[in-house]
Amino acid sequence: KFYLRYVAGIKHEEDDVSEEIDSAHFGTLFHRCMETIFSPYRGRTLNASDIRALADNTELITRHVDRAFSKILKPYEKNAEETLIRYTGEQLLNRHVIINYIKNQLLYEAENLCPLTIEALEDTYYTELEIKLNDESENNIRIRIGGIIDRIDHANIEGKRQLRIVDYKTSVNIEETNSVSDLFDSQKKKRSHHILQAMYYGLACSEKFAEPIGLSLSYVKK
Repeated sequence: KFYLRYVAGIKHEEDDVSEEIDSAHFGTLFHRCMETIFSPYRGRTLNASDIRALADNTELITRHVDRAFSKILKPYEKNAEETLIRYTGEQLLNRHVIINYIKNQLLYEAENLCPLTIEALEDTYYTELEIKLNDESENNIRIRIGGIIDRIDHANIEGKRQLRIVDYKTSVNIEETNSVSDLFDSQKKKRSHHILQAMYYGLACSEKFAEPIGLSLSYVKK
């Protein structure tokens, strides 16, 4: 803040929004922007040149970021997405960073995943499981698992078309596991919640799609 005010000359504006963006809001901003950028292309197949054009369109990306900021920072304001925000210095830096992350993500997808078909964006999928508590119990319990999935697409993976569940992660820590059984081993102090969540999503979607589904954790800060 010292640099922003006294070196860069950016003054803090007192308004009704928080100056700083915490990690949760940062992730929400990125997710919202990726959803709105790809929303017009749902059900369409995009070539590498199409996605590069999106990445090169700074004006378009900035417009999506500004609308996401307005929606998240002013959640109780009607038509917040159409309201312009007077950015503080800290918010301007976050805005710049998010724009660059979006550009990098789009360029990565253009280079590695095309042709890319967007099948679903931020849609909800659930399934029910029946679980037997133990051998002595006569009654089973039913649980509902699933959630809102960031994106489902068909991507080009090593020359083959693959149906994927995409889960964006804005965490800097990449989670890994040696085996599926390790995810359920209560003796292990560090278990990958990211991978386990993706597996739940895969199970929830398995009844909706006839073909095998791949799971992709997309760590956007790497």
